[in-house]
Amino acid sequence: MNHPILGYRLTEITNVLLHINEINPAVIFGPIDSVKFQSSMTLFSIVSQKSDNNFDQVLVKFYGGQRCELTTQMLRSIANN
Repeated sequence: MNHPILGYRLTEITNVLLHINEINPAVIFGPIDSVKFQSSMTLFSIVSQKSDNNFDQVLVKFYGGQRCELTTQMLRSIANN
């Protein structure tokens, strides 16, 4: 997120996704990549320094606000070690 090029691109694509009409991530990314997308948005949401961020908004729009449980569990496991 802090990388000057990749962070900018992440922010831009997140903003674009928030402004499109489609709400089914599988239509946009396909069924497998929509799972990966939820995982990525969960990760970025958790590590973001902001309390209200676009990653949370994407999770609300596409996944009813549900974070990827597997990603959340893995981060907890890492934090506890």
